[in-house]
Amino acid sequence: MAGNWRDGVEDWPRALPEFNINPDTTALIIVDVQNYDSKRGYGLANVTKEKYPEMYNYFYDRVDELVLPNCKRLLDYFREHNYRVLYLTIGPELADGSDYFTPRRAKDQRQQKKTGKRTLFYKGTFEHTVVDELQPRENELVINKTTASAFNSTGIDGTLRKMGIESIVFAGVLTNSCVLATAMDAADRWYKCIIAEDATATFTEEAHLSSIRNFARLYGLVMETDQVIARLDTGQ
Repeated sequence: MAGNWRDGVEDWPRALPEFNINPDTTALIIVDVQNYDSKRGYGLANVTKEKYPEMYNYFYDRVDELVLPNCKRLLDYFREHNYRVLYLTIGPELADGSDYFTPRRAKDQRQQKKTGKRTLFYKGTFEHTVVDELQPRENELVINKTTASAFNSTGIDGTLRKMGIESIVFAGVLTNSCVLATAMDAADRWYKCIIAEDATATFTEEAHLSSIRNFARLYGLVMETDQVIARLDTGQ
């Protein structure tokens, strides 16, 4: 990548977040890595490839080369150590999309009418499903949301409290949308939050870097996958 999210992070008037974590009370949350948005040939990929080819190439190259492999590494680590894993998906529960948040539903409907390509997929469809590489196992909860932040349309806060979770590692897509929104809301609720930078992606480098940089300045830690695993290994 041409840029670095660390550029300018310390040049900020407020203290940067810092904390220790207990691996036993830490969960991995994989955000919206679904067939419709993270696999070439389906849903969102078909629209962006035709209309926004530069964004398509940047995003799906990053997903294939970084996001999926690093999500898998984090997933394998959490499973090996029997730490908590949760998945988020996004999409309506109802086939007509009437339970989906209104601005997004309207945008998808306009896009579908304009391009003839479907971008709105409800729970239970193939496109809505988590990609094969990261398929959930038994005792790994999948929570479907209808808003960018899971805290605004699900009971995830209560679920995490019941599980005794105090720290969260976030990975997935999109960096500047559902990943960032959910991570910021979690931090506002006093969870210790880490975004795995090389396990996240959005459509432009600028949007990715600005989102990561903003989170690092105000809300939580940003690390590469190797650093996350090392931090969990040492329990710091």
